[in-house]
Formats: sequence, structure tokens, C-alpha cells
Amino acid sequence: MNAQFSSPSDRIQFESTAGAVWVDVAMLEKMKLALLAFFTQPVAKFPAPYREVQDPFARELSTSAVWIRDGIAYIGTWRLESQAGQLVLVRYPPPINGVMYLFHATLVAKDSGWEVAGFEVERESGPE
Repeated sequence: MNAQFSSPSDRIQFESTAGAVWVDVAMLEKMKLALLAFFTQPVAKFPAPYREVQDPFARELSTSAVWIRDGIAYIGTWRLESQAGQLVLVRYPPPINGVMYLFHATLVAKDSGWEVAGFEVERESGPE
């Protein structure tokens, strides 16, 4: 197996409405902490339609690695993307019965870290 994982010097540039954002492993760790903070907030503050994934995603994230490989930034099963000028973490799980649910966590820079500003799900159907 010849996998190329990130080194401390690996960085990726993303375009956002605020301009270019360079992401390295240290910044991915900050994004992971923001996502983990989102999933570990009190249930009463968590978006009601997604409460069933709150605990499983928090557990998954707590043990997830961050890395950059082949120009793509990952936090476990989450992949960092630029969508409509915003940085978004998208969870790409394996499909189940031809259906895949992609969860999107929109990030915004806050102080010296990141914060989840929005969370939604997209349902993808594969060939029948």
C-alpha cells in the first residue's frame, strides 16, 4: 500500500467569500474541534431534526483522524469543500440500499478558530 498522507507542510487553498483560505492539518484540527463542539452541545440547543445523529457523530468525531491527501482535506468520513463561497464539511458515508445521506456542516471563522454556522442533510439516491 502506497498511501500518501499529510505532512506538516501540506496545505490546500480554498476560495471563500472572504477570499483565499489556506488549510493545513493544524487548521483541520481546529475545524474538527468546532464540529465536535457542535455535536456535543446540549440537546436542547441542537437542531431537532438531526438529534438522532448527534451522539453517534460526536463519538465518531472524537476518534477521527485529520489528514490531507491528493489535494483533499479529511476529518474521518468528513471532507472539506468550498460550496457557494463557504467552507463546508461534508460527511461521505458508504451508501445503504442505494441511498446515501450527506450531512453538510457550514463553517465560519471565529476568533482564532472555527464555528459551525449551519447544518443540513442531503439525500442522494444511486441507481436502482
